[in-house]
Amino acid sequence: MSATMQNEFRQLMIYHKLSNNDITKLINTYLSINCKSKNEGKMYLAELKGRIV
Repeated sequence: MSATMQNEFRQLMIYHKLSNNDITKLINTYLSINCKSKNEGKMYLAELKGRIV
């Protein structure tokens, strides 16, 4: 995961937490995923963004 993607992920988690939602379940869902490429990581980040926003 690139630095930009990490920052975006961190911001999404902060936003989700400030919305009074439990981030533990969300993080555990995506923690077990092993990305093989940067494009695959982008796909999962876009999916996560869709679930949060």
